[in-house]
Amino acid sequence: TILEGVPKSCDWSQAALTSAPVHRVDYAEGRKALTFFRVIHRDIERNRTVVMLEPHTGRTHQLRLHLKTFGYPICNDRLYGNAGDECTSRLELHSCYLSFYHPKDGKKMAMFAPADFLEGIGIDLKLYLPESWMEADQYC
Repeated sequence: TILEGVPKSCDWSQAALTSAPVHRVDYAEGRKALTFFRVIHRDIERNRTVVMLEPHTGRTHQLRLHLKTFGYPICNDRLYGNAGDECTSRLELHSCYLSFYHPKDGKKMAMFAPADFLEGIGIDLKLYLPESWMEADQYC
């Protein structure tokens, strides 16, 4: 995921985003949302930041709302951010890693799909995946 802007604080990369506004806020009975993230690369010249996001809940537009609320919307987010000229033609949010236990044989499956908009930056995202990536019985 590429964000518009470069967070200034070192603590930003270690914090968890919680309790950001949701698409429809229900203060009486609303559910919390939790997203962990890590800064992977800061591009000061282009005013962009590459982050790895890990949602721990599955709320509608959770990642997009958390990052917008924190002040760094996802590049080319036409709904919650700015579709600037420096971004690619699509939302720069991409699920690069998924793992699960196969329902029939119980083997751990792991899939990896690199983001096209990160080509040319020289970042190997596999270095930032959870350690469980290496424990999978089958890779795709």
